[in-house]
Amino acid sequence: MRRAAARYTSCKLNTPYIRIFSFQPPKGANLDECRDKVLRRMKHFTDVAEQHGVILILENDCGLYGSKDDRCVEILQHCQSLSLRFAFDSGNFVKDDVNTMDDAYPKLAEYTDYVHIKDATSLPKQFVPAGEGDGDILRLLIALKERKYDGFLSVEPHLDHYLPHASNPKRAVTAIRALKDLLIRADMQWI
Repeated sequence: MRRAAARYTSCKLNTPYIRIFSFQPPKGANLDECRDKVLRRMKHFTDVAEQHGVILILENDCGLYGSKDDRCVEILQHCQSLSLRFAFDSGNFVKDDVNTMDDAYPKLAEYTDYVHIKDATSLPKQFVPAGEGDGDILRLLIALKERKYDGFLSVEPHLDHYLPHASNPKRAVTAIRALKDLLIRADMQWI
């Protein structure tokens, strides 16, 4: 069933990229105990992606096995494939108490083909516009520029706690303006 789903997605949607996550553990499970199952499943998905010319983009997401930088590296190294790349999400790392630029980025830069522009504060743990949190987004943009990154920047306007009374379009505009301001400060072109 999973094999057919991957084939259907790549053929019908005509996209080379599919964003994935490292599996939701059972409620109350110890993430370390899920390691072997996660690695086995991720390897299987990567093998299927290779067969169909699809690139899986692994996102670090809160509460999953791949929520921490070391576990993301472990998954990527275990699968050893250009069909599994990384979506760097500073906001999610902040919410999982990972230092984005001193710890996560140096380990994951070589695997990063996609960047989610989402920032967060450590206290209270909430998403905020890029540059207003602890995700060090400006420093990330400068590092991307230095390495001549030409991949995607995807704005994720998860600002419902930051702007609780705003409409979703207002939250999106706020998030996009924050990114544009940081791109100007980093002296980066955007289209």
